[in-house]
Amino acid sequence: MSHDRSPLRPPSPTIDSAIFQQVTNPTTPTELHNLLLERDEDLLDSASRIATVSGLEPLLTYLTPRLPNAPQIALQSAAYAGNVPLFRHLLHQYPPGPQLSLDLRLAAAEGGVGIWEVLEQMYPGCIHDGVGHHGDLLSVAVDRGSEELVRYLVDKGIDVTNSGSLGLSVLQLARRRGLSDGTVQLLARHGARDPDAGECAW
Repeated sequence: MSHDRSPLRPPSPTIDSAIFQQVTNPTTPTELHNLLLERDEDLLDSASRIATVSGLEPLLTYLTPRLPNAPQIALQSAAYAGNVPLFRHLLHQYPPGPQLSLDLRLAAAEGGVGIWEVLEQMYPGCIHDGVGHHGDLLSVAVDRGSEELVRYLVDKGIDVTNSGSLGLSVLQLARRRGLSDGTVQLLARHGARDPDAGECAW
């Protein structure tokens, strides 16, 4: 399931058209079944970005029998949208297990500081976990321009000196992404270096 969507995205006309095509000119039950599951995921993804706890629970109850991973979809979507109250509820009600998945960590990187504060309460030290080929959480936050999250991570003691991604130091990333001078200086004060620029004193 992709998270490259706007939070209030309308229902997908492509999926709806495909479903109507199936019921007027059916091919296989499996194809229709898969389309309906995709439609359910679509609905749950959009709803979880804006829903309250009391608003989402009936939808989860309705969808989970035929969509067993519904709680995980909702958790990831709430994280991505920064829906902190719903995310906190889902994390405690449907814990993802002893380790956080890469998809959930990347979604949380979009959700911002509030999401990571909740995660740190339940998974202490999780900010230090890697994020696959993306490098580390600090470099992801820098790459996405999330300056509030960058400051939070630095304050929590994340390894700034060794942070980086795709052969670039976190300071190089910050400059290339046009982060504010204050954030660049903060990273430099905590040990980040730009090999192309040499040593910088702020």
